[in-house]
Amino acid sequence: MSDCFFHLDQTIYRRMQEMVLQERYNDPIDQSIRQFTHMLLSFAFMPVNKVPAAFSTLHATYPG
Repeated sequence: MSDCFFHLDQTIYRRMQEMVLQERYNDPIDQSIRQFTHMLLSFAFMPVNKVPAAFSTLHATYPG
């Protein structure tokens, strides 16, 4: 399976907007949502078999 990283990024950012997280994403002091989003996007570069464990770990640290 192969998709465009740009479109993945856009989909995740739109979802954040729907969840009213854009303001927190752009907060210059609290970068936790921005960092979480970037870590989520990094899954695109992981071996598929590692994604479930990484997602579980990331989910446990969700700053929301």
